[in-house]
Amino acid sequence: MVLDPVSGARLRTLVATGVVGDSVALNARDHQVYFEEDLGCAHEVWRVDVAGGAPSRVALGSAPAISPDGARLAYALEHIGCGGSDPRAEAAYVRVMVKDLRTGVIHQYPTAPRRLREEPPLVIRHLSWSADGVRLALSLEPWQDDTCGVLAVMDPAVDRYYVPSPKPDPGLNSNSNPDPSPDAAPVSVPGVNGSCYLEGGYLPDGHLFVIRQVPQDAERGSSGPWRYLMEEIAPGSGVVLRTVAIGERGRPYLAPSADASGQWLLYLSGPDLKVVHGEARARTLASGYLAADW
Repeated sequence: MVLDPVSGARLRTLVATGVVGDSVALNARDHQVYFEEDLGCAHEVWRVDVAGGAPSRVALGSAPAISPDGARLAYALEHIGCGGSDPRAEAAYVRVMVKDLRTGVIHQYPTAPRRLREEPPLVIRHLSWSADGVRLALSLEPWQDDTCGVLAVMDPAVDRYYVPSPKPDPGLNSNSNPDPSPDAAPVSVPGVNGSCYLEGGYLPDGHLFVIRQVPQDAERGSSGPWRYLMEEIAPGSGVVLRTVAIGERGRPYLAPSADASGQWLLYLSGPDLKVVHGEARARTLASGYLAADW
């Protein structure tokens, strides 16, 4: 549905049922909303006009992200945990897909074979394009027995694999990765003081708006309970530029995004849709939602 960004009032419903949480992407240029539908293991990406009308199927996959010019759709192809087989075997089929919507050509970015041999699989949770359409921010999470996710950046024109190297260097980026088989580079080394990223999305100025979980007693290396920080960070180093908001314990946090100006930020705190303008405190715009985008 479409909401008024000032009052939070519902203006119209575009799709009434079946949309997966945290899987909505809006392209302001062509006024199209891309969303994920749950068909069991085989999820699909659909789109509908902001003004309404009949939705149309775009691709088999999940976690859609549309490039700023509306020409390329990035999404995930994954069936982790659905077939009951070995997770590493299933992970071999997981990949980031980038589809040129004008030509229909699809480029695929699987997990590097070296990574599959050395590390557990990483599930694609969220994707976000940079404002210039050059890079993708990847929010990734382990499939089993780990609460820490990884935030990485890839250049689809250069990289061949979507998973960061097993032994990341915080100074690496997609253009300086010495691996003979280039893949995405982590924004920063996860696990500092026990913290890790849940999700991240690009801001118009090239910074990242992220959700990070930190142990409540991080200085002592405690493993929990968690507290949640909404932060603006530098993608090359992971350096925190400012703390946007501090979350409440016991709530999930999703969907960090911004409007075209970068002055209005949005995220989900449980079912509450939170907005932040400039340096002001976060406020609840509306409640009862699973996904959102500007």
